[in-house]
Amino acid sequence: MIQQLIQIIQYTIKRRFHWIKIQGKEWKDIVKILGDYKPRLYHHVVNWELPREGEINCNMDGACKGNPGVGAYGFCLRNNTGDIIYAEA
Repeated sequence: MIQQLIQIIQYTIKRRFHWIKIQGKEWKDIVKILGDYKPRLYHHVVNWELPREGEINCNMDGACKGNPGVGAYGFCLRNNTGDIIYAEA
């Protein structure tokens, strides 16, 4: 029973956190690895600038789940004062 539980936990970790290697480890080792785990967070600053006079900026984004799969998009057009001229989603 305990071995089955450990196998289920190992399988779950392998599927969700494939970069954590715990295969073949004992329970105490698995607990230590998970307790010591610290995810790496990455970030970068993104700045938006107004377009030049007479130009329009198009800001857009999209996502899908699966390939093929359900998807969505959105965009907005902004003038040189930052006002939204048109938007769609």
